[in-house]
Amino acid sequence: MQGDRYGGQCCVSLGIHLAFLPTTISTVCDPAKIREPECEFRSRLVPPGQSDCWWKYGINEGEAQTSARSILRLYLEVGAKYFERYSFFPDDFTRVTPSCVASDLVLPVPGWGTFVRRTLALARINAYIGRATEAKQFAELGLAHLGRAIALKSEFEKILAMQ
Repeated sequence: MQGDRYGGQCCVSLGIHLAFLPTTISTVCDPAKIREPECEFRSRLVPPGQSDCWWKYGINEGEAQTSARSILRLYLEVGAKYFERYSFFPDDFTRVTPSCVASDLVLPVPGWGTFVRRTLALARINAYIGRATEAKQFAELGLAHLGRAIALKSEFEKILAMQ
C-alpha cells in the first residue's frame, strides 16, 4: 500500500523480484525484508484498461470498508493473476528474447521500467541460468541504449566479460 503524499488515498504497488538478482538499491536481496520499491519488476494494481488507480480512505468507517473491499476484489481478480503469470522460473522470464526487446514489442515480463533496466534484468537472468549467449545479447542491447544510465555500464560489461 502506498499512501498519497497529500493524504486521503492510497494505491497498491505490486513487486516481483528474483532472489538472485541485486535489488534496485543494493547488491544483496534479503527476501524477508525486500519492499516493492527495491523490486526489479514493479507494477500497480489497476482495473483492466487503466494505467493507475487510487482508493480514497473515506471519511468514515463505512467508506473505508468499501475501499478495502474494492482493493481486495481487484487484487483477487487481477493482482493474484499477475503473480501467478510469473511463478514458473525460468520459463516465465526466458520467453523474452533479445529480438523481442529490440523490436519494441510489448514484452511478456512483469511490470514496467526503462529499456536499459529491463535488458539488464534479462541479461542477469539469462546469465544465472547459464544462457551466456542470450545474456550477452541483452547486455549489448542495454549498452547500445545506455544514454544517461551510465552507472549501469559496468554491470553490462561484467556480463559481456563472462566466459
